[in-house]
Amino acid sequence: MIYNFIALGVIMVFLIGIGIVVARRYHQIKTIDVETISEEKEAQVRERILIERMRRRAESGKKIIKQLVKPAGGRINNFGRKMFKRISDLEKKYQKESVQKSKTDDKVDEQKINSFLQKAEEFFDKADYQEAEKSFIEVIGYDAQNIRAYKGLVNLYLEQKDYDQALQTAMFVLKLSKKKANVITKDDGYGGKIKTVDNAEEQKENYIKVGEILEEKGDERRAFEFFQKAFILNNNDPRILDLLIESAIIMRSKLAALDYLQKLEKVNPENQKLKDFKLKIAEL
Repeated sequence: MIYNFIALGVIMVFLIGIGIVVARRYHQIKTIDVETISEEKEAQVRERILIERMRRRAESGKKIIKQLVKPAGGRINNFGRKMFKRISDLEKKYQKESVQKSKTDDKVDEQKINSFLQKAEEFFDKADYQEAEKSFIEVIGYDAQNIRAYKGLVNLYLEQKDYDQALQTAMFVLKLSKKKANVITKDDGYGGKIKTVDNAEEQKENYIKVGEILEEKGDERRAFEFFQKAFILNNNDPRILDLLIESAIIMRSKLAALDYLQKLEKVNPENQKLKDFKLKIAEL
């Protein structure tokens, strides 16, 4: 009996310790402010991504403790042991990742990075999201601008239905892609010239991803805005037009739905959704 109380006491002290660590740095981790990322070091951002995960677990500490102890015998059950190990692993990972690395001393080992990426994706495919998250973060520890690792985390959080964390990470991916873009001039297809960016397709996909996450969160209006930004980068993509029409219908914006429907008919007249879209718009 006394050992049960000792074990429970250790767990409570551990959770309090996490709370203290997070509280000291809470002003840094309330959210990832994507509007100021250009002024921050990528290392700080990856640290905040990890600490945010820890904060969420610390906030649910009461629920964890309730499940750690059985009302009858006060024994720590299997679920409790697994949860304790998970929190402990995250704490160890945080301690490792929170050490700031000097750019002059840090040499990116491409082979090691690819190894971690492959391992992370294998864990993800097996639905071992805890280990996948650790491996993706390990990659970011070596290469703070590794888009593939961040996208892996986005998909991981989506699978876990952690839409807040998925959105923050996806917004960071979008910010990184905008940061590395170069303005170029290309033919507009009508004999003229237009200015765009050399990674327009990458940015387009990132805008779509953010929009889709916002839809999952029920924020259709903001999702529509991000789909529009994707449309600016590629106004001939039927997929974007589909998303814009569906979003406009949900918002009951008949004029916007009709506008994008006309554009879809022009770029993809054989689209199987045209008839269905027309019926739904007529009901608005």
